[in-house]
Amino acid sequence: MSGGFWIEGRNWGPLDGTLAVASLKNRTLRFFEFDDDGRFLATEVADELSSRFGRLRTPMLAPDGSLYVTTSNGSNDKILRATPTGRPRGAFDRALARDGRIRVSGWAIDPNRVGRSPVRLRIDGEIVARLKAGRSRPDVALVHPDFGARHGYVIWAEAAPGQHEVCVEALDVGRHRKPPVSLGCKTVTL
Repeated sequence: MSGGFWIEGRNWGPLDGTLAVASLKNRTLRFFEFDDDGRFLATEVADELSSRFGRLRTPMLAPDGSLYVTTSNGSNDKILRATPTGRPRGAFDRALARDGRIRVSGWAIDPNRVGRSPVRLRIDGEIVARLKAGRSRPDVALVHPDFGARHGYVIWAEAAPGQHEVCVEALDVGRHRKPPVSLGCKTVTL
């Protein structure tokens, strides 16, 4: 490890309050989360910076909320600027069909959002989504934040008997409103 800095600011979403640590040998930037008593809870790797720029050193948070990281490769070194405006990411882990309903589950993270991140379910191209707890907008289900175990989602939707293509998308609700990110598709038979 070559240096660390505490991340602060609501704009960092689930990374707010984590310790950003640069690694020379592993060429990664990691965010470590601790509880109020200082016990380690989880780590998140910044895929956008890791292994792309070589050895990383000295993360530092600027007054505008940006995170600066220097490289240490011996020549052609750079100062990298990271901001919390990345695209949502996640996974579509499982799809089960039973009793006229399809249940999908997985995880997602939207780095632009503080709190819960929305995901959307498509069955045969049509937008449908329901949570067990229910929502006022049937086209959007929410991802429940749990930084240490990722942001899990479970969506139940009714479907007719037969074979269906089931797809899940993470929605960007940040300031830049980028297009939805596909978390994957599966074929399910009821």
